[in-house]
Amino acid sequence: MRATTRILPSRIGNIGVISLNNPKSLHALTVDMIHCMYDVLQDWQAVGLQDNPSIQAILIKSSKAKRPAFCAGGDVKAVYEKSDFRFFFDEYQLNHAIATSPIPIVSLWDGVVMGGGVGAYIYNTLKLLLRMPAPDIVSILDSDVRDALAILY
Repeated sequence: MRATTRILPSRIGNIGVISLNNPKSLHALTVDMIHCMYDVLQDWQAVGLQDNPSIQAILIKSSKAKRPAFCAGGDVKAVYEKSDFRFFFDEYQLNHAIATSPIPIVSLWDGVVMGGGVGAYIYNTLKLLLRMPAPDIVSILDSDVRDALAILY
């Protein structure tokens, strides 16, 4: 499994917890975060599909920070600086893993949620919205995000 200190997987009983830990950039997703989260989800889903599932739900949240933020999307600066445009393929692969997970996934949206942060987690089984800015302050939305927000509001 690929690892990074920016993703903190843990377990509380039969609940898998993924904590985003990139507070300097409001938990913006980097390539290493996407790879690690994808691998963690694959491992937990494989275990959860056995006859006696040990992971019955997954919680995705951000680590504690001074400014409340769940996920500010993709780390566009890093993508640009490294010219690593495979980032988008990898991010959409993670989105698909989240959307098709056989295990219920809950994400705790607390504070800033933008761009790929919305796109990656809008497909969860359940979203808990806390202090999310109104979507009408956004001028341009992805079509999938626009449709999902229309359902939520």
